[in-house]
Amino acid sequence: NMKKILIKTLILLFCFSFTFSQSKEKPCNPDDLAISKPIGITKLDENADKDDVFVYFDQSLSMKGYVVEQPGQKNLYVDVIDDVQQIAENIGSDVHYHAFGREIRPLSESKISQVIKPRFYECKGAAVECNNQESKINEPFEFAESMPESTHIVVTDLFLADKELVGGTRKQITKPIKSLLKNGKSVGIIGVMNSFNGTIFDIPKKDGGTFEYLDAIKRPFYIIVIGDQKNIN
Repeated sequence: NMKKILIKTLILLFCFSFTFSQSKEKPCNPDDLAISKPIGITKLDENADKDDVFVYFDQSLSMKGYVVEQPGQKNLYVDVIDDVQQIAENIGSDVHYHAFGREIRPLSESKISQVIKPRFYECKGAAVECNNQESKINEPFEFAESMPESTHIVVTDLFLADKELVGGTRKQITKPIKSLLKNGKSVGIIGVMNSFNGTIFDIPKKDGGTFEYLDAIKRPFYIIVIGDQKNIN
């Protein structure tokens, strides 16, 4: 179910954090840690400095429910997005904003305000392929691996399909985290319970297939911060 998937994802991330921070005598032997830059990234890193901050907003359609008001419930998402921007600008000399779904796409500063509007998560008559049907969180992780001296902030619901937590796809998620932790970087995860007024898509059924859930009035979102411990703190 949905809770099980979120728990599995969090356990994966915390497990790797604990392994590399605590096990000095018998460390894991992670798979090939060769660094490669994800295809979805454009040439945004050509002039990037190690003090730069990279921010990634999950653009999958399930995120839309956070920006639609739910009567009687507290909406913190809008305030948190503003806080993330201010903190990022205090940490780094330059901040690079992106949306991610099926791929990572740069966001100009003039378009960051769209993140808190429903249309940011919609795809109607788009000239380019829709970016809201998947949530490839491995791509921000892979880019963080390729730019380890920078700080990376990911805003997401951490909702991944079962197929994304097994086999080669799971490795795409875990390998960059292993590499970063092995090289002395830290990963912080902050969960925020928020109002929700939308649809949660692709929830797996026990007997196979998926279904949609429309009755949630609250749901957590997560901020993942990757980089030096001082910046995460």
